[in-house]
Amino acid sequence: MRIEVHVSASDDKNTSPMEMAVAAHVAGDLTRAVALYRESGEQGDPEGWFQLGSLLSDQDRIDDAIDAYRKAAAGGVPEARLNLANALADYYDETDEAERLYREALDAGDTRALVELGVVLDRLGETREAQSLFRQSIASGDPRGHLRLGHALERSGDVEQALAEYRQAVAEQVPGSWSHLGVLLKEQGAADEAEEFLRSGVDADDDWAYGSLGELLCQEGRIHEAQAVFEQAIEHGHDRVWLTYGNCLSSIEGREEEAEAAYRQALAHGDEDAHLNLASHLRDQGRPEEAEEEFRQALEVGDGAAAYPYAVYLLGAGRRDEAQAHLAAAAEGGNEDAKALMAEHESERDD
Repeated sequence: MRIEVHVSASDDKNTSPMEMAVAAHVAGDLTRAVALYRESGEQGDPEGWFQLGSLLSDQDRIDDAIDAYRKAAAGGVPEARLNLANALADYYDETDEAERLYREALDAGDTRALVELGVVLDRLGETREAQSLFRQSIASGDPRGHLRLGHALERSGDVEQALAEYRQAVAEQVPGSWSHLGVLLKEQGAADEAEEFLRSGVDADDDWAYGSLGELLCQEGRIHEAQAVFEQAIEHGHDRVWLTYGNCLSSIEGREEEAEAAYRQALAHGDEDAHLNLASHLRDQGRPEEAEEEFRQALEVGDGAAAYPYAVYLLGAGRRDEAQAHLAAAAEGGNEDAKALMAEHESERDD
């Protein structure tokens, strides 16, 4: 977020709404900041709309943020066009409009859009153009391209080149790169080297490195070390580790209540992926009604991975007709287990 104006928090009559908004924002008075950024925008300053969009996005008020970004983009703020496209792609899967906005940004000479457009195209399966865009971003001086290119190469099966790109991303301190490199190294049987890189990521206070290191340590049975890493992350404000922490605790006999508490903390901090994990945990604890509610919540927030386990849950409860729709959704989403189970049911009907 850009906040460049620094003034006192007084309401001097010569102070603009934008200056007062920034002062309120810096002071932590977010309600007042929202009102003043909006007032600034309504008075014709598109920067007010941009800062409003950024603040609303931080508060997970995505619909309102998108509206503000649209107004800022119409007023000529370049960052607003990128943030608008990011929100449309990330929260609503509006890839067509996001792609158009990214291409407009590129046409205007904004090379920051190379990575974002590449991510959208990679998601759509247009791998060759996506990788080309990532390479262009690297050539333009954007180190994020190394991480994204590494991810694309990993997905295409080119592990050696993916590792090379991840290593370069780590060398250039790209957020998240330590985690990607560590996880892939572990998958390749280089657990010691993976741990070394993940610890260097933690030393750099990288958000994702904490969770990946804690997970690695937990999987190796080094529970006290893992717990120390998770707690350090939480102390540093890295709330995303709650979900991974819950997964670790749920794998340890006698820590079921702590695991549930961690999943609920993840949800309280806005990690909606935790609905599915909590559902599975509650199911395993013999609490079917609570589990079903979490499965439903997972589906309502768009977690497609919940369709198959929820279908299996329904089948186990004897609710075959309800299960079929969720099996079909899971199969359509590419779940091979769902496809096999549907084929089995078809075979039974034929018999």
